[in-house]
Amino acid sequence: MPTRIHDGLTETAYLTPVPRLTGELRFSFRPMPIDSLHRFLDGLRGRSLLALGKAEAEAVAARLGEWSLMDDDGNPLPITADIIRSLHPSLFRRVKEIVVYGTEGGDPDPLMPHDADFAELIADAAASGTTMAELREERDAKN
Repeated sequence: MPTRIHDGLTETAYLTPVPRLTGELRFSFRPMPIDSLHRFLDGLRGRSLLALGKAEAEAVAARLGEWSLMDDDGNPLPITADIIRSLHPSLFRRVKEIVVYGTEGGDPDPLMPHDADFAELIADAAASGTTMAELREERDAKN
């Protein structure tokens, strides 16, 4: 498991199950700062879609701290790019949009009904006309 930096910038996300496609998933991650995202995107120029998927899976694996993904026997699965690439395409898409691109925030977690920080971030994004990724970047710069 990757080393965790305890500076308050690790976030959590929850993805609800999608019937006949995926189970629920909870995970912690370190959002990708905008400069890192731009470097990542620069490195993708001219690469194939297969190379893009591999690079996205590696980026997700590098930024995840923990997750609730289990094998068929109920054993925790390690966080690796290979396992991330084996996720159902819809689950892979959502996880990478949250972790790498910052364009999605996940679903309300039924175990955390009072997620005030997330609700505040959504409200601030809506009020200011900026994306959640931009607000995260501003917040991270203040820390």
